[in-house]
Amino acid sequence: MSSARVYAITSDSGSPANQGDDMSYNREHRLAYMKEYANRPEVKARRKAWLKKYYKRPQFEAMWKEYIQRPEVKAHRIEWEKEYRHKPGVIELSKKRVNKYYKKTRVIALNHYGHKCACCGETGYEFLTFDHVNNDGKKHREQIKVSSFPLWLIRNNFPLEPKIQILCWNCQEAKAHYGHCPHEKELKKL
Repeated sequence: MSSARVYAITSDSGSPANQGDDMSYNREHRLAYMKEYANRPEVKARRKAWLKKYYKRPQFEAMWKEYIQRPEVKAHRIEWEKEYRHKPGVIELSKKRVNKYYKKTRVIALNHYGHKCACCGETGYEFLTFDHVNNDGKKHREQIKVSSFPLWLIRNNFPLEPKIQILCWNCQEAKAHYGHCPHEKELKKL
């Protein structure tokens, strides 16, 4: 008679697992490994690069545009937004996220351009604005049609045209209303 070996499968608690738990143990183990694997930095970087490349493909963009234009998708999205937006705290949370993201992109753009007023040297974050040096800001805004100018600057890798500078609010308003900043006259006298 041949001897058969019996292996006891133990659960996480150390007690022998029932035969029915064998499949769940293997599944839990596999899911834990998959989660650990997916969180590795090299795997995350590889996946991010692939997704970026995949979603930039013209055929994907065309497919996505066609999908979101379907009447049933539009109706479902509208229904979902109506239901979701009426939940307590959703609008406030959304506003907080948007404000945090806008401030982050604004700081990145301000840092790129020196984070101080080109005229008077003001460095207060709250006072600094983006100025089109050639006074063509209105025309440029009509061309790009974006809601966040700092985000547009970042996404377009801080383009050389149009020429942008940082001015504080006072210098920006003086330039807009009087054509020059009072600080420019003071600097010319020196």
